[in-house]
Amino acid sequence: MLDLEDKKWVSFQGGYGVKYDASILLKKLELTDDKEEIKQILNELFQELYHQHNVGLASYLALPHLIRIGIEKHIDCYEIPLLVASVEIQRKSDNPEILKEYKEEYEREIKGVIELINLNQDWDRNYTFCATAAIAAVNGQTDLAEIILQMDNEDLVEKFEFLLANYDELERIINDRQK
Repeated sequence: MLDLEDKKWVSFQGGYGVKYDASILLKKLELTDDKEEIKQILNELFQELYHQHNVGLASYLALPHLIRIGIEKHIDCYEIPLLVASVEIQRKSDNPEILKEYKEEYEREIKGVIELINLNQDWDRNYTFCATAAIAAVNGQTDLAEIILQMDNEDLVEKFEFLLANYDELERIINDRQK
């Protein structure tokens, strides 16, 4: 993992495609125990590291630190798993590749999100989407992670429930059309 004091951080791009030094906020996150400040830092990191399906090298290199800090501080909010899932989904699409020198360690370290996810708390719906999507994403199942995150859309849930309720009839219609 790239040390947070390394000068390379200033040269990495975030989600906006411009240089963004994520180490500044990661170091700030390490030092605070104030829940409101933690929430603000996580929101800013999300905004800077993920923007309209775009991510960059800063996004990739920040995740292992974010997970490590979350574990150390017992941060059990949905933002970290959501950012992990979102970045991983986009890493597999039309975004910059992670540099070869960081890839193996990155892929190993982001699996730590599983340790971060608090199985002993009551999960609200939002945390459930983010946690399960993150687990799928770090295990290479980004298509499933993306579907899980989309299930938060009420319209999609209604359509899915309709599909399940009418599956046999819809399958019969499709089969008849294919004949």
